[in-house]
Amino acid sequence: MYGKYFLKSNSAHNVVKVYSNPDTCKVRILAENKSKTGIYRWVNTINGKSYKGSALNLRHRFISYFNINQVLHKRNMLICRALVKSGYSSFNLEILEYCEGNTRIVRQIYNINLYKPEYNVIKLCNSMRHRSGYVHKNSSKLKIASNKPKRRMVKFKAITTNTEQSFDFFLFNR
Repeated sequence: MYGKYFLKSNSAHNVVKVYSNPDTCKVRILAENKSKTGIYRWVNTINGKSYKGSALNLRHRFISYFNINQVLHKRNMLICRALVKSGYSSFNLEILEYCEGNTRIVRQIYNINLYKPEYNVIKLCNSMRHRSGYVHKNSSKLKIASNKPKRRMVKFKAITTNTEQSFDFFLFNR
């Protein structure tokens, strides 16, 4: 048995899909999200805390979450610590939305502001540059500098509130 999954929509937040107990439905999660770009959220069913993320290929991202060696290696990520401590069966995995790759960052910022996830270390308010006091290591600063970031301003209009918001983010040459 793969575990439960269902479509969900409520007035506060629209969710495309919810996988309860991802531990028992890994195969289905990977199959249904193959080659899809989107925004996802891990929700701890014990304490209600959550983590919001995005990926160009959700299947690849979820494979890394289900690989215990990779999760143990990323112990600095609060969500990885919580998955190890509580186990996958104590979480729901929600697909918040599927989107195009070129809109993923804007949608990620929007969803972080909407959900205010507790497991995300770096909170994004109205700017990708805002890091809530987070300080990069020198090695990270060198990588960022070598990639020659280009600053871009993106505006979008929230359908539900009919308000326009602007976000700064950086594009890196690859």
